[in-house]
Amino acid sequence: MQENFFSLLFNLSFLIVFLFFYIPPSYAIHPVNIVYRADTRNLAEIYAVNGMRPWENQRVDYDLIHHFDGESVDDYTSAFVSTSSSLSQSVEHAASLARANSEEPFDDDFRIFIYAIRPGLNFYNVEGSIAHARDNSVENSPRRLGLSAILQTYGAMEEWVALEGIATDRIISFIELTGEMLQRYYQSDQLVSHTFWANRWQPNSGYNVANDHDISTVEFYTNIGDPRGYRNVIQIDTQHQLPTSFICITPNSESAKKRQVKNNICQFRKGRHFYLINRLVAALDNNFK
Repeated sequence: MQENFFSLLFNLSFLIVFLFFYIPPSYAIHPVNIVYRADTRNLAEIYAVNGMRPWENQRVDYDLIHHFDGESVDDYTSAFVSTSSSLSQSVEHAASLARANSEEPFDDDFRIFIYAIRPGLNFYNVEGSIAHARDNSVENSPRRLGLSAILQTYGAMEEWVALEGIATDRIISFIELTGEMLQRYYQSDQLVSHTFWANRWQPNSGYNVANDHDISTVEFYTNIGDPRGYRNVIQIDTQHQLPTSFICITPNSESAKKRQVKNNICQFRKGRHFYLINRLVAALDNNFK
């Protein structure tokens, strides 16, 4: 009798501990204290417009899925600015703009900046927020299937969006990436190494050191609509696409003026990447009608 009692007590204790520590995967958002963003503007240009801000528009779209899919990015209505917690991912995004496709050489005149940024509580994790929305959707509903398809197709995302933009005093430092550097170092993978950039970061004198201990939010962003089934991308070649939320950012920058045709790739090489097969089939059917 006593043995059964202790066995029951042990099992009950195990269950309590399990329930206390078990957190569904979509609920485990781990905050970050540094993110990166590639931008064709230099620091002075960013200061001139009071930071990295969404486009000014009478209509502002706060739906995260519209930003993720690129719908509100193309309409210049998105309330978000995209960043990545991965330096290597940001370098790859930047490098993709320096040539028409992976078979061509990098443009000699190419120049872009990668900014290191201290996030605040307005920085939301995209993957965690979408996973939370999926887990709270009706089982087998089109919404749940669409959100699940996003997570399966674009897993291990390291994207953080800044709601209503990034103030200049959160920009810690920046590096400059040129076509010459890409020609010299890209194949060796040195450009995605923190060691390579260690002595190349240039500080932002306007950075507020009071932000040093700030981190991104652990909350989910909850304004998430229904997925449309495809994402607007920049088509680099048959194997590589980049989301427009990371790339189409500064058509009025000095860099764009100097390289007007080449830097207008957001207009000339736009495509769609389908994550829902039924939407792809429907699109193909429409093209053949």
